[in-house]
Amino acid sequence: MNKMHGGPAFPHTFPAMAAPLGDQPVPTFEPLKPTSVTCHGMTVRDYFAAHAPITMEDARNHWKRTATSYTGNWPDMSVLLAVLAKLRGEYADTMMAERAP
Repeated sequence: MNKMHGGPAFPHTFPAMAAPLGDQPVPTFEPLKPTSVTCHGMTVRDYFAAHAPITMEDARNHWKRTATSYTGNWPDMSVLLAVLAKLRGEYADTMMAERAP
C-alpha cells in the first residue's frame, strides 16, 4: 500500500564542497567544486507519529480491550511496543488525512 507521507518535515539545503570520488588518485591538483546537499530527514508522517500523545499505558489499555484471550497477565514488552507503534501510526495517518486538501 502506497501512503502519502507528506514530504520531508525539515528539508535543508546547505553548500558543500565536492571532492572527486573513486579510488583513483587525482593526477593533478583540481580545486573542489561547490555543490549543494539536500537533507530530507524524517517525513511529516514520521514527525506526527513520533509526537503522538499516545503512551505505553494507552497501548496496554488498548491491548487489554482488544485481546481475545486476556487472562489477567500483561503481554511481553515486544507486543506492547508493536501496539504502541500501530496506535501512533494510526494517529499519524489521521493527522495526514486532516492535512489533505
